Amino acid sequence: MRSNGVLLSSFLVVTALVSAAPAAAQDQPAAASSGGGGVRIALQGRVDALNIAGLDNGFTLGGGGGALTIPLTFVPQVTAGVRLVDTRLFLGLGLGFFGASSSECAGSSGGCADEETTTSTSGFGLAPLVSFDLLRDPARIAALYILGWLNLASFGGQTVETVRPGMTDTRTTDNDFWWGVNAGIGVRANISPAFAVGTEWGWGFATTSNDGGTAGPPDDSSLFIHGIFGTIFLEGSIGL
Repeated sequence: MRSNGVLLSSFLVVTALVSAAPAAAQDQPAAASSGGGGVRIALQGRVDALNIAGLDNGFTLGGGGGALTIPLTFVPQVTAGVRLVDTRLFLGLGLGFFGASSSECAGSSGGCADEETTTSTSGFGLAPLVSFDLLRDPARIAALYILGWLNLASFGGQTVETVRPGMTDTRTTDNDFWWGVNAGIGVRANISPAFAVGTEWGWGFATTSNDGGTAGPPDDSSLFIHGIFGTIFLEGSIGL
């Protein structure tokens, strides 16, 4: 399973950090310390290890061959920010985006000449993020830190276009607004003053509601999801 593979990858990352830190601290104390203080501009990347709902799939829209699955990751793909307080504190803004499209043909001709239905969807997310180093070795090779971010996302809408000879039918559903919070703990190794690698694990939730576009409670609906998340983490930075 995908999650088992990432668990193994994360274990290997942590093992490498623990075993490499003492040797690196002994061999290169000056290199690790140089440029470690002050303010640093950083760019982080996160590879989703286990999504927030604990599932390999996601939230499915539509049905039949035209169904689309929305990934319930809620993990920012790219985060830009700054390191402060002797580089212990990171403040940043994460960004994420996805898009998907599928087509289904119907009719007696065996192709798309009679009828073709295309279902497409897309979404994006913003994640104000903060992390703080709880523990780190004197040479600043490895660090244990806490982190959290706010989920602000727009997805859940779709456009269904059915094309028949002489007629095109298009139906559009607007995206839903989602919000939530993720919180966890991470461990990272500073391979050099400018590059770090690590892994992060924690818990998060996200929720949305929809009034159905009409007044009154009969059409009101809401969805709440929660679960654990995991990431493989990379960071590049430059000192000011």
